[in-house]
Amino acid sequence: MFDTNLLDILCCPETRGKLKLASDEIIAKVNNAISAGSAKNVAGEKVSEPLTEALTTEDGSREIGRAHV
Repeated sequence: MFDTNLLDILCCPETRGKLKLASDEIIAKVNNAISAGSAKNVAGEKVSEPLTEALTTEDGSREIGRAHV
């Protein structure tokens, strides 16, 4: 479980914008892209593990996830 107190100090590494917990809908969307083989990380590498938790920018333009390991 993500400690939501961290949201006060974390920011998007690309935009420096505020983050929020991603909705189940966003996690499902990203996991569908992972299953389809079309999800890539910022380094351009294929993502193969489904996300269990994720953060998104407040405007929804970026997602940052964590896979269950």
